[in-house]
Amino acid sequence: MLYSIFMKKSILTLLIFAVISSCGPSQHGYFEVPSNWVYSIKQHRDSIYFSTSEKGIFRFDPEKPSVVAPVARYLHLPFRSLVFLPKQGTCLASSYYAGVFSLTRDTLVPLHWASYPAWAIKLDENENIWLAGDFGIFHQRADTLQRFCDIREGHDIAFWGNNVVVAHMKGISIYDKETGKHGRDYAQGMVCWSCTVYDSLLVAGGIGRCLVISKQGCHEIKFGSANDILWATALLPHDTLVLATQKGLFRAHIADSAATLWGYKNSCVKSLLLDNKNRLWVGTFDHR
Repeated sequence: MLYSIFMKKSILTLLIFAVISSCGPSQHGYFEVPSNWVYSIKQHRDSIYFSTSEKGIFRFDPEKPSVVAPVARYLHLPFRSLVFLPKQGTCLASSYYAGVFSLTRDTLVPLHWASYPAWAIKLDENENIWLAGDFGIFHQRADTLQRFCDIREGHDIAFWGNNVVVAHMKGISIYDKETGKHGRDYAQGMVCWSCTVYDSLLVAGGIGRCLVISKQGCHEIKFGSANDILWATALLPHDTLVLATQKGLFRAHIADSAATLWGYKNSCVKSLLLDNKNRLWVGTFDHR
């Protein structure tokens, strides 16, 4: 009898420990979004939201990540990028199939004046929408979109001082934000998917290359194999750069020339988020 009670208590303890462990960080120090096929991660107020390739948008409390709540279900339509309008708190989601949608209660409603398919949606300092997609780069003027530059097949956008940075099918291009005048190009001829600004630094890249660009110049951080793809980046304290790639999670000091594998070997990671408590969240994109 005592042995049976002891075994039941032991099993219960192990179950509790397993639940706690599954909700906490890995031994490496990052947290995993409790889903797969995660395209984008954003924090809004006290919740973390994430979009998926075929099921819609979900959210969870970062203190209780095992409890995931659907925000808006939308089957078979991928939402690659999320933003929140700071004043209204409205969530906007872009799809590379069907343009921009606005979250109204628990429904994703298409914005008919922003119907260009887009890989990325970003907001400038005036809360105007910018889109990067196969048809080009567009920006909001009142309730309409205007073409910003002639470049096509855009994948990501970042704002760097008075410039707009575009990651696209043939490299990284920099434009004057006010005039649209074309400035410098980097990684010409390379398919690029990501560009992010961290204070004075621009981190960008795509297939097989990560570029760290500053006023002092540009250097390359190698990662993985030659055909690996850089999907997203995050900059941690102490200038540690994290790379989300097609074949795993890598990290390096911002001044290094090569990154080392940190986790998810041979698994796709497409999204990263450093939350307001400096916790790194990782969004996996595979069958796990």
